[in-house]
Amino acid sequence: MPRLTHLLACTFYKNFPKSYIEKAKKTIPKKVFGNRFGAPDIVEYERKPEDYVYDEYRPWQQEAHIRQNEYDHFRQSKQFWKIPKVRVEPIPDDQWWIFRGDRVQVLVGKDKGRQGIVNYVVRERNWCFVEGLNCTFETVGAIKNAGFKGNMVKQERPLNVLDEVALVDPLDFRPTKIEWRWNEKGERVRQGLRTGCIIPIPTRSLETFEYVTPETYQESDKDTLVADVKDHTFVPLMKTFEQEIMEQENISGDLESADTYWY
Repeated sequence: MPRLTHLLACTFYKNFPKSYIEKAKKTIPKKVFGNRFGAPDIVEYERKPEDYVYDEYRPWQQEAHIRQNEYDHFRQSKQFWKIPKVRVEPIPDDQWWIFRGDRVQVLVGKDKGRQGIVNYVVRERNWCFVEGLNCTFETVGAIKNAGFKGNMVKQERPLNVLDEVALVDPLDFRPTKIEWRWNEKGERVRQGLRTGCIIPIPTRSLETFEYVTPETYQESDKDTLVADVKDHTFVPLMKTFEQEIMEQENISGDLESADTYWY
């Protein structure tokens, strides 16, 4: 009986700090050599940002560390042909249209024409994974000395969002192309080009490591309360900084500054 593996439930970096991501990728500058008499600075990295190869694993996962260390070893030993050449057509963040939880139809492969739910997205490679579709079977945990053949694992493989999947129109459940447009409320929505139906963004795409939806998040002791964030503590006044301090400390006197002379 094959066992379906579930990848990390994360569409993008969400609320992860950029510094944490760069630290996990080991692309933070170790040393910067500046003051080179007008020449550009020389930056020394543990791993150059252009040498990092994205795959289906997130940078903070152990599998990503192992794979990147292998690529670094190939690079140091001049075995460049073992490093995958990644050429990705960049898609701006404001134009990305497929999110976790969307219903899509596969356009290629043995599952062509079948529909499923997106459960994982890798924007750096223009990839998406569909639950139960475009899968491969792998044998893991085999022990030859004990005669154990291992377990059969079913794993989804990536699909390119540009030409291998298409969003499904909720009106007729057929694949459609979409455009980002503005509705009457001033909200940016996805609209199908064939029927004009609005395709809502699924709430599943809002999940992070800390909460399922922002509304259900439980505040902890280390969080700034919502009431404190919304509290208006600044009151603008038509006074200078010195005048406000003098009023708070009950200081009386003349605020006229002394004459300034230039020689």
